[in-house]
Amino acid sequence: MLSSLRTRNNSEYDTKYVLDRILATERNFAELCHTFGQYSRKIARVRDKGDTISETLLSIAENEDISKSLSEGLTNLSMTFTNISGYGNARAQNIDLKVIQEFSKYENICKNAKEDVKQIFSAQEREMAKRKQCKRVREKKSNRQTIHQAESELIRAQKEVMKTVDSVEDKIITLEKQKLHDLKGILLDLILTEIGYHSKALQQLTKAYNDVNDIDENSDLQAFEELVEIKGAEFKKALSPFKSSQSLSTTVPKKNPGIPTDLRISRSEETLEISSDSEDSTLTEKSSPKMIKKYTKKWQ
Repeated sequence: MLSSLRTRNNSEYDTKYVLDRILATERNFAELCHTFGQYSRKIARVRDKGDTISETLLSIAENEDISKSLSEGLTNLSMTFTNISGYGNARAQNIDLKVIQEFSKYENICKNAKEDVKQIFSAQEREMAKRKQCKRVREKKSNRQTIHQAESELIRAQKEVMKTVDSVEDKIITLEKQKLHDLKGILLDLILTEIGYHSKALQQLTKAYNDVNDIDENSDLQAFEELVEIKGAEFKKALSPFKSSQSLSTTVPKKNPGIPTDLRISRSEETLEISSDSEDSTLTEKSSPKMIKKYTKKWQ
């Protein structure tokens, strides 16, 4: 494309095409750099959440003192997430180093390429100025020496344009070649990074599946039932003294404090005898013979 600048009049159009090509490369690589930057940050967040999951599983496993197989399964699963998070950390670092940084280099590469293309515009402007000067000199019908000098300057400007075009053409071709090579290499590095991560993660997840599948539900349930029986027996044993003391308090009659039972009975009998004697004496002294006979018959 740039070689046509030497022979065609629409050289400005061809130079603009090359510049547009460089701008497109700069724009595309910047978009790739931004997109993979977001991708890397997402991976880093997943890695951090994997560490959180691992810590939670390990905490539950350490606090589980009944279901031994469950505790072991959770511990193994915690280690799996720790390993996967480690792979995720290496994955994010590789993407930052081998993908994002490589794409970001094209900001300066494209900037330098644009400066090279600007040299063509500058050379073309100088050549155009010399052409106009030579034309004015010819129109004025200046002397032979002046015309020859103007034509020589025009020739030098044209040679400068061709030299600049040759230099920029080589640089642009080199840039295009480098772009194709780098883009292919960067994408291959990305794919290898993803393959390495997912293959290792698949191995860890396969192991995790077997670890979780090995949790013995029946054994853990039996251990829990045995513990419940032991705790129930201990509770009943602790409750039995309270029941026996409660039953004793309901069956044994309460004693009146201070006065023995035998003493109360003897005193009541004395009171009864005294009252009987006094009643008999009263009846004897105050009652008529008929009354005495009546009461005597009553007590008999």
